[in-house]
Amino acid sequence: MRFTRWASALAMIGTLALSACGSGGGGNDGNTNVRLLNASVGYSSLDLKVNDTKVNTGIGFGTVASYASISTGSNTSELLIGGTSTLLSTPALSNLIKDGNYTLIAFGNTGSMATRLLNESETEPASGSTKLLTLNLASDSGNVDVYVTAPGASLADATPTASTLIPGNGDAYRTLTAGTYQIRVTAAGSKTDLRLDIPSVTLDSTKVNTLVLTSATGGVMVNGLLLGQKGTVTKYENGLAKVRVISALPRSTAVTATLNGVASLTNAGSPAVSPNYADITVTNGVKVDWSVTTGSTTVAQPSKQIALDRSTVYGLLIWGDAAAPTLTPIKEDNALPSALNTAKVRILNGVAGLGNVALYVNASPVISSVAPGTLSDSYQANTTSEIQFDVRAGAPTVFTIKKTLTSGKVYTILLSGTPGAIQGDVIEP
Repeated sequence: MRFTRWASALAMIGTLALSACGSGGGGNDGNTNVRLLNASVGYSSLDLKVNDTKVNTGIGFGTVASYASISTGSNTSELLIGGTSTLLSTPALSNLIKDGNYTLIAFGNTGSMATRLLNESETEPASGSTKLLTLNLASDSGNVDVYVTAPGASLADATPTASTLIPGNGDAYRTLTAGTYQIRVTAAGSKTDLRLDIPSVTLDSTKVNTLVLTSATGGVMVNGLLLGQKGTVTKYENGLAKVRVISALPRSTAVTATLNGVASLTNAGSPAVSPNYADITVTNGVKVDWSVTTGSTTVAQPSKQIALDRSTVYGLLIWGDAAAPTLTPIKEDNALPSALNTAKVRILNGVAGLGNVALYVNASPVISSVAPGTLSDSYQANTTSEIQFDVRAGAPTVFTIKKTLTSGKVYTILLSGTPGAIQGDVIEP
């Protein structure tokens, strides 16, 4: 009942130094040039204020402002929600190089803004070559590998151009032959767990580019922003969704399911969860062919065509009466917990007729009103000691477990079966 979850998060606070790009240092009197890049999926508009003057305003996600001239010396800087005075962070924009060019990259999710200052002074490569830097600024991605290959090339024998990039960190500049490439981002150490696929990117001769990986919906997926040094930005939204099948039917049943013709569950006794998420291109959605076996009788269910949203994680819940089962698409928010020494816990109520359930932590209610066929929001639990989790349907407790959670992970309590024979399982990362 286990599945792989992309763990490891890095608390990102303030402005992170970008040593790979020679950031900061050596300022002298005069002015320099700064612009804002909005790489935060949580904020549709941002303003940059320096010394009480808004120098960049209304910068939307995936766009970069024009340069503004500011002092190289001591500056008071504020990053604000666009068109408001709501403060998000106070980036350090002091002691900069005279007549330089800097891009302040704002990233993170709602309520967890961070910034990174990119010094755009990298030496241009020789004719016929190009340079590429990759920054993993996707807080929920976990460690990733980046493959830059010929379009359509297999990753089977490919070597990552940048490997094991942890959230909040970047690679060194890589010099490549100028040309058109396919860029794929995967979980570190995996060639099949895609987080982003950009089918075609042209990297021009003598140019310097930075690929910024940003958070996307669903938690583990990423979007891409390709920023030209002193130039424009191109936004590459993720065209994939991650999909798995979850069976919450009674234990006497088994489920077989394919996603666009590829096996997800094969005669799996309920309760069951696909061993891996399938990466599905969202353009045409996903066709689900499925059947339910009870005893020696297998009944093929009507195929379902399900539309998918970009960069979203789905669980296809099969639940209800085994003789007339229901398939319900559920969006999973697998964003990692924001605080240290915490994990997220949620309930997936797959028991038809049970009614609403609630989650109690050490006898205190933390989640309520989880209806059959739905996934609750997450509760952020402490991981420093053992916790007793109780799921109650009104007064009766239908599932209980004592467990010490692992920090930085997302756990799902799956309720399956029927009201008279409920089973509870903890789906671990």
